[in-house]
Amino acid sequence: MNINNFPKYIKEDTPNYNNNWSSMSLIRCYVSKILIEDKIIYADVDTIFNDGLRKLWNTPFDDNYVCAVAEKNNILIVNHSHTDSSYALPYFNSGVLLINLKKIRDEGVDDLLIELLSQKKLKYPDQDAFNIICKNKVKYIDGRYNNSKFTVDSEYRSVIYHATPYKPWDKNYINHKLWLKYNAYTEPNKI
Repeated sequence: MNINNFPKYIKEDTPNYNNNWSSMSLIRCYVSKILIEDKIIYADVDTIFNDGLRKLWNTPFDDNYVCAVAEKNNILIVNHSHTDSSYALPYFNSGVLLINLKKIRDEGVDDLLIELLSQKKLKYPDQDAFNIICKNKVKYIDGRYNNSKFTVDSEYRSVIYHATPYKPWDKNYINHKLWLKYNAYTEPNKI
């Protein structure tokens, strides 16, 4: 699958295209238009899978659009003035999501996400869009599936997401040894 061939659902002249975030980060908002599957586990590239994903994959949606991990103490809302009632509470992180593509497709949620991103500048474009549009259709799941607490014990989490400028491939980063362990299983030059 060549990501350069994906249709551009978010136009370059809209407020959230290339505003300090990769335009590829917006793809999770319209992945339901690209893939035919009924669901996916979406994960950012700076995620380490430290355990099997079968339990996450088998999580029932219970009529929700996404299964996500809540931010601890709604830290992004508190720190970035996301105080209006349009956001999901608790606010959730979009670095790792179980996405109900079928429901999003069937109910036109993908079009709502694209419309919002095309009209309103958002601090964290894709994440904010999901928190606004999916506000009442989120199933909150255990933090083990999107652990972004950067402590030594993070090595024992199922999914470790690096939601900071520091990445696991950085030599002096806390999870670098764990990243090297899993990187050894990949084909050279494929990451």
